[in-house]
Amino acid sequence: MKLQQLPFSATRLFFPGYKPDERVAVYAMLGGIPAYWELFNPEKSLDANIRKVFLGGMNLLQDEPRLLLQDFITELHNYVAILRAMAHGYRTPKEIGAYAGVSDKNVPAYLSNLVNTGFVERRVPVAAPESSRAGRHSPSRPGNP
Repeated sequence: MKLQQLPFSATRLFFPGYKPDERVAVYAMLGGIPAYWELFNPEKSLDANIRKVFLGGMNLLQDEPRLLLQDFITELHNYVAILRAMAHGYRTPKEIGAYAGVSDKNVPAYLSNLVNTGFVERRVPVAAPESSRAGRHSPSRPGNP
């Protein structure tokens, strides 16, 4: 089951002592993911939370993409290479496979898994059918399942 992110308005309940601009900053950094919000102590200042969570000795959020991927997949190195290819601007399965060093015949299965888990989205031009080869893959944007 995919859970949606909490809306920005929920920050008022989680961070009642924060000013609106501070809640915007929290949402910009952590999105609407409650598990991330729990890393922040609402009784401490925004600056103190940033120092603790992002600049502290153990930055768990830095490893989060890798940890999340490990929950879904077993061949992590291929998925990371595919995501890296997309981060460098490659969008078609052929381009992605060539950059990632993954066989052309395996790339569609990897991309399908990444789309199904919400890490990647596939966009097709409005006038093209969903099965069109004109589709392009890119990392999902925050808030898009």
